[in-house]
Amino acid sequence: MKSLHTFLLFSSGLTALLLGLSQAQAIAGEECRDLIQNKCASCHFVKYICPKVEQGKGTLSWKWTVHDMVKEGMVATDQEQDRLVGCLADPDAKVKEFCTQKK
Repeated sequence: MKSLHTFLLFSSGLTALLLGLSQAQAIAGEECRDLIQNKCASCHFVKYICPKVEQGKGTLSWKWTVHDMVKEGMVATDQEQDRLVGCLADPDAKVKEFCTQKK
């Protein structure tokens, strides 16, 4: 009986953990799409940004680009800049979908 109770507690905890991770990944995808839309597409046409994303520019290249955009007036915290570099260098499915829809 005790082992059944332990198993049920473990399995419900594991289920909650997995659901939480999948929700966090979904939110992260939305954050990337929204971040690109709010920080990049607000000044640049998406037709300019998305081909560069699709080319697979690396992290270092995007760091320089984001740094230059901040110098040009883009307002972004250090965390937003780091997140933006990651989103652009390694786009998730939602970013790719966003770019596909904007063509």
